[in-house]
Amino acid sequence: MADDKDNFSENYPGEREGRNNRSNAGLLIILLLLLLGSIFINVYQYNKEKVKEKDYTAEIFNSNELKSQLKNQLDTARLQLEEYKGRNASLDSAVKKDEQEMEDQAEQIRKMLKSNKINYNKYLDVKYKLDEMIYMKDKYLREIAELNEKNKQLTEENQDLKHEVKEGKHTINNLTDKVTSQKNKLDIAAMLKADNISVMGVYFKKNNKEVESSKSKNIQKLKFCFTLEENKFADAGKRDVFIQVIDPSGQTVAIESLGSGVTTVNAQQSQYTTKEEIEFKNETQDYCAYWGKDTPFAPGVYHVVLSTEGYKLGEKEIHIR
Repeated sequence: MADDKDNFSENYPGEREGRNNRSNAGLLIILLLLLLGSIFINVYQYNKEKVKEKDYTAEIFNSNELKSQLKNQLDTARLQLEEYKGRNASLDSAVKKDEQEMEDQAEQIRKMLKSNKINYNKYLDVKYKLDEMIYMKDKYLREIAELNEKNKQLTEENQDLKHEVKEGKHTINNLTDKVTSQKNKLDIAAMLKADNISVMGVYFKKNNKEVESSKSKNIQKLKFCFTLEENKFADAGKRDVFIQVIDPSGQTVAIESLGSGVTTVNAQQSQYTTKEEIEFKNETQDYCAYWGKDTPFAPGVYHVVLSTEGYKLGEKEIHIR
């Protein structure tokens, strides 16, 4: 039987070629169908994703939650920034600047949330702005905290400096006191003292001879004499000796036209009757001065005070009869 089939194939070669062609065409159709199926599936999936994306993008979100987040972030930031207010001017300036920038950022978000309903894209934009504001808040707080720490360090350094200055002033004051004390001692040592003070009434004869008298009717002038001893601490040179004559009633005899005036003695103003410029040579030396007036000196006890450069040289009394 098999031999009959082989003989048939050999006798009919066209029949065998036809079977091969039909087999190849079937395979080609199957491959074509698979390719079309794959393309259809890909197109379907793509369209499905596009529809899904379109639907998701068009999804509407309620903005109330975002508004609540914005309010919470602003309230938290204000409270945290409030802690740094009133400490010093530099911190107040920084806080004010940061608060303003935060408010500007918040205003942008409020405008985006003007409507109660927003789409997904705007939702993402608002979330980004909120995250950006949170970052700004944390950044500002770090900067202000650093500035506050620097201010604390500067305050501590300033306190240390003030303490050093105070200690320095204390030392200077101590030195000043010592210098002043030494100067006062030198000033006291340099003070002159009048010895051998004498006060007498005199009149002059026709030949200008001077005659001493204690009678009021005879006295033309008062004569004041004194001696200044050598003083190695005192400066040599010219100086004024002020003579104050105090009458029996306790009033200073002072006539401006005759050279009277006002000086300072022991830090108090005092009238003087006359003054005499002397040359102090820093050696023992006698000095005399005269003063008279047109009217007689009333009888009684007169008190005479000699002074120079603000301190007393000495005192003496005279009794006029």
